[in-house]
Amino acid sequence: ADPHAAFAWLRRQNATIVAMQEVTPEFEKEFDGALADYEVVLSHALTNSHGSAVLVKRDAPLQKVSAQIIHLPKDSERPLIEYVFRVGDREIALLSLFVSRPIWQRHFAYQSLELRETARWAKEHQAAGREVIVVGDLNITPWSPRFAALCADGNLINSQAGFGLQS
Repeated sequence: ADPHAAFAWLRRQNATIVAMQEVTPEFEKEFDGALADYEVVLSHALTNSHGSAVLVKRDAPLQKVSAQIIHLPKDSERPLIEYVFRVGDREIALLSLFVSRPIWQRHFAYQSLELRETARWAKEHQAAGREVIVVGDLNITPWSPRFAALCADGNLINSQAGFGLQS
């Protein structure tokens, strides 16, 4: 509700990479002033809840390889940001993910498809020799069997392992 409070919180985190969901055009206009230490890698602001952005700390030792909007599955209305960067001799593919809410049975089925496609995306990048990061709003709990399947099928590691429950 208060973008200035959100930006202040983000600045205090001192994160190298920031992936944001539900980015609106009004919120996006504030990036330059409110997050001056960050460079916008890619921003896709929308008036609905599907907007997103990825920003990187200006002094980060990262080299951008590519950044693009993708859709998982390909016919999805929801645009996602894929950011591939290099750190030293390692390439890393980051997916800023925002999965549908499983309100009704058909939404549950579609969310399951989104998660399977995310696992496929992860495996494709791993096969290309990249490390993979999937971050965002998955709209599932960390103890969900579908979250466990995403981790297993995508050869992903749950970032909570050893650190406890995280939002």
